[in-house]
Amino acid sequence: MIHSPARVPEERSVFISEVVKQTAGRAGFTVVEVFMVIALLAAVFTLVVVNFAEQPGKWKVRPAKAVLAEAISVAHDTSRIEKRQTRLLFDEELQSLLVEDVDGLLVGQHSFQPDTVRSLTFYRILPEELKGEEPAFEPEEDSVASIDFHSSGASAPFRVELETTDSRVSLIFDPFSNAVWEEEQEL
Repeated sequence: MIHSPARVPEERSVFISEVVKQTAGRAGFTVVEVFMVIALLAAVFTLVVVNFAEQPGKWKVRPAKAVLAEAISVAHDTSRIEKRQTRLLFDEELQSLLVEDVDGLLVGQHSFQPDTVRSLTFYRILPEELKGEEPAFEPEEDSVASIDFHSSGASAPFRVELETTDSRVSLIFDPFSNAVWEEEQEL
């Protein structure tokens, strides 16, 4: 049986429309599914953005020992590089370590987190031969208001007692590099 040329396109179009009808329900996503995925992605994105927005404040929190080490490093480096004498002192009202030159010009201010530092005290450590047989006082008992750094960057050996809301620590610093020689943690 020979088909007429007019019937062949009609049969093919019927066949194609049946195939489209059968596969239309199975392939792809419905509009509801697409909207659900978009809504889920929007919810996840919102949670990520909210958590990320809260983080910068947390990143700025620095431990008190890190602030102390940075201030000592700035005082040491400023003295050594700029060839001028500096001093490091603690301002209890500002809760900050201040680095000043001999004229009182502020070189740097290193602030602790508010209400975290209860006390910070500097002590010079005297060489053994200068102490004598029976010193009238222990060097640790005689605190100083500031630590001076010579224009070479060196300072007298010194100890810092730092008491925060979390801990109490005693740090002894090298007079030439200002690195921590010894650390004693107290509870």
